[in-house]
Amino acid sequence: MKKNTKPFNLPHTVLIGAGKSVAEFLLVLEKKPFEGRVTIIGESWTDLFFLQSLCSLMKISLEITKSEPGDLPGQKGVYFVFSEVLKIDFDRKEIFCRKGVLRYDALILVNENRPKALLHQHLKYIRKFTSAHEFESWIREGKTAAVIEGSDFSSLAMAERLSTLGVKTCLVCKNSNLADEYLPNEEACLLAKHLKNKGIGIFFNQQIDTYLIDEPGNITGVRLNDGKEFSCTLVIHTSGFFPEFSYLRETAFYSGEKFFVNHSHQIITVSDSYALGQNLSHHEKAEDKALIGTSMCSGPGIASFFQDHSNAKRTKYPFVQLEVMGLTWSVYGDFSTKWGRDTQNFYWEHPNGQISFRMHYDMDDFSIKSLATLGIEFESQFVENAIQYRWEARELIENLEVGMAYSPASSEIIGLISKAFSVEFKELNKENNPSLIDRILERLF
Repeated sequence: MKKNTKPFNLPHTVLIGAGKSVAEFLLVLEKKPFEGRVTIIGESWTDLFFLQSLCSLMKISLEITKSEPGDLPGQKGVYFVFSEVLKIDFDRKEIFCRKGVLRYDALILVNENRPKALLHQHLKYIRKFTSAHEFESWIREGKTAAVIEGSDFSSLAMAERLSTLGVKTCLVCKNSNLADEYLPNEEACLLAKHLKNKGIGIFFNQQIDTYLIDEPGNITGVRLNDGKEFSCTLVIHTSGFFPEFSYLRETAFYSGEKFFVNHSHQIITVSDSYALGQNLSHHEKAEDKALIGTSMCSGPGIASFFQDHSNAKRTKYPFVQLEVMGLTWSVYGDFSTKWGRDTQNFYWEHPNGQISFRMHYDMDDFSIKSLATLGIEFESQFVENAIQYRWEARELIENLEVGMAYSPASSEIIGLISKAFSVEFKELNKENNPSLIDRILERLF
């Protein structure tokens, strides 16, 4: 009988790392009832803080319980362990941590960029806290101020979590827009205004130039490259560092930078072990091509992994939903911020500056490619049908009431979108259908 290696049907799945792939893993896991335990191993409190921030961003409600390696409960659940990993016995399926030994049935190694935190001395006592509740209470009482360097959704997630804990927070972004890899300029501007209205400071086209240090050597603030100074006791660099995996340096599947896996992200030389994240090289391919994932949610790595290891329901077309400070960014279909001559976008923005609607469609037959909305939600099946059956843009607009999730403002929003579209579509038809004289001249010359 063939051995079943699907992690979700086994008693204990262990993930080493706490990046975006772990949050995406939990997102899919939440949609499918699972048996057994899931344990996430992180090296410091920042790993748990980062993971909890991403879970909030991606609207994941699974409870994550902090535990010690030797005290893991036997019942199903998601657990988090703070401990340095010393070595892994792949034959016995045992992970030797500084604080104990864990046995696994399936192992997932997460090779992903993790944030780096610089702390004032008194913040280092947070290692003593045994629960997220104790940590949050201490943060509220500590009157902490924080600076986060970064502009992607991971940065926004951490800024939101700190701000909701009462921490005065500001973002330092080297780019001119937030999350410019995922957000068009208009939506990025709306989101930036929303965050500023919620009390989060944002400084574009800036980087941290100097750390301000007191006499004992503690962080007291930062100086930006334009000379502005900010007092703070915590600095977080979103693009901090990759895990070292020093205990894997002698293995054949890890080069010191990347992992060698098959199409299912399984490490071929050992059983029931996988790698997710960045810098993965597919073993079956002749060329040694590293895969660098940039997706915020349901990226190619996690999608490929779950295709082979989960029976969870999957939609044919991508669906991403992220929430920042109460404002939801939803993407339905294969959306890109780069569109060319063959595709076009219809964009509408509500006068209140917190709601937008963008429709990406084919220029030849006007068939729907994708939708991207801010502050508006649709039934995912509705949009999937529109894409699969190649609805025309006009057809989708006419059926907005059927697919849009109800809210008190739905009728007003639908009316405004329909009106704006009718005006723009009329102009587009004029461009694509020249006048009779133009058509005669085109035939003659």
